[in-house]
Amino acid sequence: MALGIADPAEAEDEARALAVADARRRAERMASAAGVTLGSLVSISEGMDQGPRPMMHLRAESMAAGTPIAEGSTEVVMEVQAIFAIEG
Repeated sequence: MALGIADPAEAEDEARALAVADARRRAERMASAAGVTLGSLVSISEGMDQGPRPMMHLRAESMAAGTPIAEGSTEVVMEVQAIFAIEG
């Protein structure tokens, strides 16, 4: 049995936007610390958390049918790698 979000597209889009904004903010801080100006975006790629690790998956499968499932939460994680040019 697998639990998750029925249609994760909206949550993934929000996580993606937050990850890109965070990447830009971090790059701006590093550029400032280095005494340079952040230039234009050169490259960007993304990756996603692949969900529960195998041990967690096996544990979930071992639960007996009919066992009550407590309400919980789901976290969508998006990772991006952004490469920016720097200016003098």
